[in-house]
Amino acid sequence: MKKLSGIIACCISLSACMAGRPSLVKGTAGPPASARWVLQSLEDTALQRQWRGVATLVLGRDSAASGHMICNTFNGHYTIDTAERSLQFNHLAATWKACSGSKAEAAYMNMLRSIDHYELTAQRLIVYSGGKKLAVYDLSKGN
Repeated sequence: MKKLSGIIACCISLSACMAGRPSLVKGTAGPPASARWVLQSLEDTALQRQWRGVATLVLGRDSAASGHMICNTFNGHYTIDTAERSLQFNHLAATWKACSGSKAEAAYMNMLRSIDHYELTAQRLIVYSGGKKLAVYDLSKGN
């Protein structure tokens, strides 16, 4: 009985901690949580040659976003409204190892920050800003 009351107290404490957080996920159908997406194309074709199959994006269950670029990694948070198909990234930070793709990585981070909505079809995630398609990701086969 003591164990059960301890578990209940722990759950109540966690709920209280979460109560101050805004609801990050609304609606019912969206990208699968903790899915790893692999970049397939960018609208900027010059960047696309460097990026295809290299860049990844992970949307975690806890609103944490992370991924890999050419030679650096990034993390931050995302908010999603699946009813409205809106997706926004915030508090993005990256490692900045010196590499030949550093300008391209900065452009990629700016692209992530500009995303405002998405489209999900089968195993593909397409992201947009102001109605313009920015990038296409495929669900990683390793998921």
